[in-house]
Amino acid sequence: MLKQLVKKSLTSAVNFPVLSSVMMRLRRDNVPVFMMHRMEDLSRGVEGHSADVLAQILEYLCQNNYNFLSLADLVEAITTNQSVPPKSVVFTMDDGFYDQADIAIPIFESYSCPVSIFLLSNFSSEQSWPWDYQVEYIVSNTEYEAVIFDSNSVSYNGEVQSVSGRKAAIDAIRDQLNNLEISVVLDVVNQLSRDLSVSTENIPESYAPITWERAKSCESKYVSFGPHTANHCVLKSQTDERCREEMAASWHALEKHLKKPLPVMCYPIGKKDKDFSKREMVIARELGMTAGLSVNPGYVELSEQYIAENLYCLHRFNVPDNLTDFVQLCSWIEVAKEKMRGN
Repeated sequence: MLKQLVKKSLTSAVNFPVLSSVMMRLRRDNVPVFMMHRMEDLSRGVEGHSADVLAQILEYLCQNNYNFLSLADLVEAITTNQSVPPKSVVFTMDDGFYDQADIAIPIFESYSCPVSIFLLSNFSSEQSWPWDYQVEYIVSNTEYEAVIFDSNSVSYNGEVQSVSGRKAAIDAIRDQLNNLEISVVLDVVNQLSRDLSVSTENIPESYAPITWERAKSCESKYVSFGPHTANHCVLKSQTDERCREEMAASWHALEKHLKKPLPVMCYPIGKKDKDFSKREMVIARELGMTAGLSVNPGYVELSEQYIAENLYCLHRFNVPDNLTDFVQLCSWIEVAKEKMRGN
């Protein structure tokens, strides 16, 4: 309770003119890149970011003189040693589900805020849909009371009638699949589909992708699309050949279908050293990518040391589900906390 009161007091005070002018200097060379995934769509039973909260966040940023910056402009600035506008903020979205185009893009455009969305090429081509979301769909829709599953690679035994039971099953199965080569992953997911009597042959309406046609129609000065691999596999678990194929196929598909694809690689799942490593960063550079994105939390720092070490694994913050927590990240508060901790 006390911690929340202190947080609310700080976030209420961040924009006091004198305090802000002094403290925002701490954030001058630190740019938050925010990451989002699915948008909430109650009509299709989709959980995700609230459209109202997103609009509230963008309204706050406008009212308090923050500067919306595209990811492309941020990368150009850090690679050419240029400064960025004060109080810059960047937004990204991963995976390329329909709700990002239908719900999020109109909100970003209404505030003249750039957003970069990262697409899975086989998903946008409607050839397949992400294996990890298939696991979610299968476990959430089975009529069985429990998952009793055992393959050569993955096993799980637990109830799935409760919300917590379903979440535990989904997380446990995904965690085991993260360590496998993608062809094995797809075989296991197909077996899980059969065993739990939930078909994944056709992409459900609630998991529909942003198709190439839709992506092309959405491209604008505010909306860009970048590569997120072909199948959303954990790259570190793939062979050298498969890893390069996943990354190259995604980028070449964007080059084929879109007018101005964004040459920034977004690694699936995305934790540095756990989900991708130096190998993937080297491949991204060889493919002509100008940068890469991780999910490791933190600011993009405008310093030579940070850029040398992290250009192909830029940090991002997940967009919180409330304005108070967002203000902490976009203002000087989180920077100040990091400096106090010696980070």
